[in-house]
Amino acid sequence: SQPRGGWTVGLVDYSGTWHITPELSFTGGRLFTGGEGQGETYGNTVGLSASFATTTDNALQLGYASGPVSFVIGVENGDEAVGKGMFDSSPDFYANAGWKGDMFSVGLQANYNVNEAAKDHYQVGGNVAFNMSDAISMHVNGVVGHEEGGRGDYWGVAGGAKANVTEATYVELTGGYVNADVWDRYNVNGGI
Repeated sequence: SQPRGGWTVGLVDYSGTWHITPELSFTGGRLFTGGEGQGETYGNTVGLSASFATTTDNALQLGYASGPVSFVIGVENGDEAVGKGMFDSSPDFYANAGWKGDMFSVGLQANYNVNEAAKDHYQVGGNVAFNMSDAISMHVNGVVGHEEGGRGDYWGVAGGAKANVTEATYVELTGGYVNADVWDRYNVNGGI
C-alpha cells in the first residue's frame, strides 16, 4: 500500500530453516506452529478452534522427519490478550508428532501456555486420517485441555469426510463438538 508519506510493507509469514542434517532442521520466524499437515486439525475446519496454540506466531522450533515419521518441538511468543490493551508475552511450548502412510496417518499434539495472568493453559490432542480410496478420505480429531479464566476444563471432537467427484470437484461434510465448563459448542458444515 502507499499511505501518505511513504511506503509500508507487511509480512504475514516469514521464516528461515537450517537443515542440520537431511532429517533434522531448526526453524525460526513467524510461522504456523500447529505442526505439518495439522492446519485442519482439532476442530479448526468446523470453526470450533478447540486449540489455542496451533497458531501463526513468532517461534523457534526443532524438527525431525524421516520417511513417514515427523516430530516438532518448539517455543512461540505467547502475546495473549489478558485485559483491555494489555498482553502477556510469556512463551508457549508445543510438540507435534506424526506418522503418515499411503492409506492411513496419525498425529499427536501437546502444548503448554506459560501465562502469568491466567496460569495453567494446556492441551493434548490427536488425529487420525484414512484414505478409503483415491476418491474418499475421512478424518477424526480430538482434544482435551484446560484454560484458566476462559473455557475451564474442556474436550472436543471433530470429524469429516471428503469425496472427489471429478479431478477438479469434491464434496465434503465436517462437524464437531466442544464441551467446556462455561459453554458447549457444535457445528456442522457441508460444501462442494
